[in-house]
Amino acid sequence: KTFIRIVLTIVLTVIYALIFERLGFLISTIIFLGAIMFLINGYKRWLQNILVTVIFSDIAWYTFAQLLNVSLP
Repeated sequence: KTFIRIVLTIVLTVIYALIFERLGFLISTIIFLGAIMFLINGYKRWLQNILVTVIFSDIAWYTFAQLLNVSLP
């Protein structure tokens, strides 16, 4: 089970890298983190997974794009 999670994490990371430029930082990060959260926590904690994913992605985007004025795709 651990090996499958490691392989899926690598696959999800490659997919994230491929969709990053096309979908932009915010959307691709939400998709990536959501997938990782569901992989780790399962579907029983779906509300927690979604909240953590969206809140973390928004805070990261706001910090880099607005506060630090870093250009994100």
